Amino acid sequence: MSPIAEKIRQSLNDSYETLDREKLTRWLMSRASNTDLGIVNCHGQSIGVGLGCKFEGSVRLIFWSFIKPCIVANAQAACDALDATLHAYSPSQRCETLDSVEAHLKSYATRIYTRMVDLDRRMRGNGFPDQVPPYDPSKEITDAHEMIAHKLATLRAHYVNAPPTSLLAKGKAFWMKHWQWIIAVMLIPLLGQLLRFIG
Repeated sequence: MSPIAEKIRQSLNDSYETLDREKLTRWLMSRASNTDLGIVNCHGQSIGVGLGCKFEGSVRLIFWSFIKPCIVANAQAACDALDATLHAYSPSQRCETLDSVEAHLKSYATRIYTRMVDLDRRMRGNGFPDQVPPYDPSKEITDAHEMIAHKLATLRAHYVNAPPTSLLAKGKAFWMKHWQWIIAVMLIPLLGQLLRFIG
C-alpha cells in the first residue's frame, strides 16, 4: 500500500471514530437520558430535534440524512490528498493507490451506515431492538458508493487514462513557452557573421 493510501485509510478510521462518538451514538445517549441532543451537522449547524420527540417521521428522516455531507466531505478530502500526490507516482502505483483508496472510502461509508442501522433499531425499539426489524440502508450505501466511484473516476481520467502527449504537442508547448529564447539563440550566430562581414 502506498504511503498516501495508508494515510487516507488511517484518517478515515479516525473520522469514523469521531463521527460515531460525536454524532451517531450521541443520538442514542440523548434519547436514553432525555437530554438535548447537542449535535451539530456536518455544516456546523445544530440539529433541531427537541426533547420528547419520538424517533419516527421527520426525526428519523433527519437521522438518516444528516450524515451524508460528512461522507461527501471526507471523500473529497481524500481526493484532494490524492491529487496533490499522484503526480509523483508511477502509472502502476497510481492505479494501485486509486483502487486502494476507493475501497477504503466505500468501506468507510458502509461502516457508518451499518452503525446507523444498529442505532436506528435501538431507538425504535425503546430498549428492545429485537422487537423491530432492521432498517435496510441499501439506497444510502449505493448512493455513497456511486459518489465515491465518480470522484475516483475523475482522478483516473486525469492520472491513469489520459492519452499520452504526442511529440508534436510537446514541441508546440515548448515553442510557445520558450520561443523568445529560441529565436535569440538562432540569431546570435547570424549577428556574429554580419559583424565580421561589416568589419
